[in-house]
Amino acid sequence: MAGKVVKRAFWENSFLDRSSLSDTLVLNLKRFTVQSQGGGNVKINDFLSFPQVIDLAPITRPVSETRSLDAPAPSSTSDDPLLYGLVGIIVHKGEATHGHYYSLVKHATGVWYKVDDEKVGIFEESQIAEECFGGVNIKTKSYRVEKKPKNYNAFVLFYRRMQ
Repeated sequence: MAGKVVKRAFWENSFLDRSSLSDTLVLNLKRFTVQSQGGGNVKINDFLSFPQVIDLAPITRPVSETRSLDAPAPSSTSDDPLLYGLVGIIVHKGEATHGHYYSLVKHATGVWYKVDDEKVGIFEESQIAEECFGGVNIKTKSYRVEKKPKNYNAFVLFYRRMQ
């Protein structure tokens, strides 16, 4: 799916009951695939941005709105937002067959920390895009431009329901 931006996609008959949602949302970004020829694993380093806040209201329905599987999808979802804020990221640096994982964790005070084995330090929120979205590094050397895929990017995202 390289080069495409998916703005909004969900199956129209697939709505979640609000009461069934956990306070924590974990999203695994499938950044590995199996090659059709040779069968080896390949890491996908394409650019992939993700929001600080996700509203799940468009894919939920109120508990009171029950329907059979044959019934049409509701004409509208609840107007009340159902917000989840980003609180953690697992980053993978390396290739599909080897590499290193570390975490970015948002403390209850709003401060982000980088947890890399035994090293723990403050992490600037403004660096999340650079550290986690993947894409391409572009460097200018003398008379040429060098483009290399970033081999470090978000692998798992953790969101917490906002009050």
